[in-house]
Amino acid sequence: MLPAMQTTESSGLSKRKKSIERLEEGILKNEEDVKIPSTTFSRKKLILIILLIISLLFIFMFWIFPILRVLTWEYNHFPSGQLQTYSANSLGIHLIFEGRLNEIVPYSPLPASLKQSKKELPEWVKQLGHKRNPNFKGIPKIIHQTWKSTDRNTLPPYYIESWYEWQRLNPKYKYMLWSDDDIRELISTKYNWFLSTYDSYPYDIQRIYVGRYFILHAYGGVYCDLDIVPLMGIESLVEYLDELKIYETIIPRSGYLGFDNDFLMSSEKNPFFEQVISNLWWSHTKWFLLRFISPYSYIMLSSGQIFVTETFIKLVDKSKVAILSSDLYGVSFASFFNHKERYFD
Repeated sequence: MLPAMQTTESSGLSKRKKSIERLEEGILKNEEDVKIPSTTFSRKKLILIILLIISLLFIFMFWIFPILRVLTWEYNHFPSGQLQTYSANSLGIHLIFEGRLNEIVPYSPLPASLKQSKKELPEWVKQLGHKRNPNFKGIPKIIHQTWKSTDRNTLPPYYIESWYEWQRLNPKYKYMLWSDDDIRELISTKYNWFLSTYDSYPYDIQRIYVGRYFILHAYGGVYCDLDIVPLMGIESLVEYLDELKIYETIIPRSGYLGFDNDFLMSSEKNPFFEQVISNLWWSHTKWFLLRFISPYSYIMLSSGQIFVTETFIKLVDKSKVAILSSDLYGVSFASFFNHKERYFD
């Protein structure tokens, strides 16, 4: 009888044990069904919020902030006067501020009149606090223009005038017409670190823009687009700069936003263009995604006029850069140029 009773008791204990195990399993299953999915959902939600915040900070720091910096500089450094409206074209940003289109930006402006005393610095230079540079390097007597080919017979009729007049009015200057292949060869030979970026640009106009920066850094001289026709020789301006012995870079004031890049003057291995070419890779990387939203804005910000403006704003020593006033660069009786801009599909 005793063994039978022990068997019955042991079977009862095992049943109770199994019941407890099933109950525990049920509780665990309920916890898995209810608690764990809830925790997983909150983690995903938190991760998404963090990623969203990081993305917004990235957009502000690397996209919006540089644009605001250019616009703020425009507002702070333009002299007061008649109310004008300037736009950044397809950026969709409109800046309304007090300013006169034909006034001089108060940094290192070149006056409309070049008839200044050669013995002492002009008053406007003294007011800026700029002094003559004992290590001054003048602007070499070289004129650079770029085209698809070096064969002048391939130039369209509306570019022939510029090609001809720059040489006719500046007989003492060496003239160089650079082809696309020449520019790539220059970068491949002297700036090989940039070649992969140069080749990766999605638009030809970017290669055209950066080509002029590397040309001026390597050789110095005068660069001008083929739609700019000179009305007089550039020698008087260069001689004036040589007398001042201060400014080694000349950039023109744009009628829209910041500075233009269709006419540039520079000494060889110039610090400003050193900064320009050093910033190109980062600007290309920073703004690359913008090309899918606004190709025009991407081009201007990565290599074009706004890129040049932002580089100038961030330049530590601006005292060696002179700004060509609208009187000398734009449409006026004193202007050096006739602008024949054309737009193509």
